[in-house]
Amino acid sequence: MRDLPDNLRKEVLSLQEWATANQHQARTDFIRFWALKLVAISSSALAALFTALELKIINTGLAAGAAVCVAIDGLYPGGTLHDVHLTAVYDLRDLASKSKRQYRRGVLNGEDPRKLEERILGEIQVERDRITKYLKDADTGLGKAKA
Repeated sequence: MRDLPDNLRKEVLSLQEWATANQHQARTDFIRFWALKLVAISSSALAALFTALELKIINTGLAAGAAVCVAIDGLYPGGTLHDVHLTAVYDLRDLASKSKRQYRRGVLNGEDPRKLEERILGEIQVERDRITKYLKDADTGLGKAKA
């Protein structure tokens, strides 16, 4: 990336950092989606087993634990933005890669590097705005659905 102008290089690095942050958030959303569900499923299965073994106290505790997990997950569903964050990761990485290729191709074709950089930075901003919008729409859409 040393061949890129300083502003464009910083912008590409910023896109890559944003992609990494979205990848982390997607992973967190995935874990959040399954955490309470897996506890509820295992507690329910163990409660059924302990019912067959006539261990009522353990069975009651496991059944109550499963019910609490289901209630919490129902009231505060997690992980619903996983796919949106993954889409952002792919879009941001693609944008960073495309911007570097576009600059290098333009220089090879004899375009004025300053004008080329300015045009690419403008295109990056348009894409940043689009990605920000769909992330915001997904996030606030969930807030409206919960309210």
